[in-house]
Amino acid sequence: MIRISFRQGMLAGFLMIVLLLGGAALRSWLVVEHFVEQSRHNGEQALQVTALIQELGERSVDMERSARQFLVLQDVTVRLRFDEHLGQALAVVDRLDVFAAKPLKSLLADWRDQAHVLRGGLDQGAARDDLAPVMGRLVDLNGLLKAAGQHWIDTQYSQLIAQLEASRLRLGGQMAMALVGAFIVVLAVGWWLVRPLHNLERAIARLGEKRFDEPVMVGGPVDFRQLGRQLDWLRQRLAELEADRERS
Repeated sequence: MIRISFRQGMLAGFLMIVLLLGGAALRSWLVVEHFVEQSRHNGEQALQVTALIQELGERSVDMERSARQFLVLQDVTVRLRFDEHLGQALAVVDRLDVFAAKPLKSLLADWRDQAHVLRGGLDQGAARDDLAPVMGRLVDLNGLLKAAGQHWIDTQYSQLIAQLEASRLRLGGQMAMALVGAFIVVLAVGWWLVRPLHNLERAIARLGEKRFDEPVMVGGPVDFRQLGRQLDWLRQRLAELEADRERS
């Protein structure tokens, strides 16, 4: 037989309610923390992608300017300046590739190809008119990269909002289950404690009415059962006294 006192039963019920509601609150806090962290991460990525695409556009302008000057002047210094701008631009492209953004990857690969074509054309002494489409394509790619970058940023935020909405619905269900569980615990503990109290009240009432024929049976916590046994002992003594009184 389980030996749990009234105080222990109350404490156990209180702890179960705290665990149910506290667990739901903890899960809610963890979801909020995850959302805040993911939002901060996405914000940092958005700033980096925007800054890198802008920097790539600036490097492209410098490349185009240096390429046009070299085609006119055929100056080695100008060519070295072009190679320097190209190296900086390719470094930016590599940094953008790290984000593994699908809308950007194909455009970045195309940008690299056009940049290599432009450098090869300068190496081979191609005419200005032959390289003009290549430089125009680089300008177009910069615009496409800007649009694709913004689309990728918007998609990241849309996915984050969708995750938050799904988490909100899931947490709502978990909170409802926790409340139902806490209500069931309250009912169970209440039934476990109130039922023996009613038995005690009825037993005391019977003793007051001198009805000593029905044994006192009390369940519930161990201290309630002990009290019930004491009342039953009292019932037996009173019954014996009543019997002695009637015989005398």
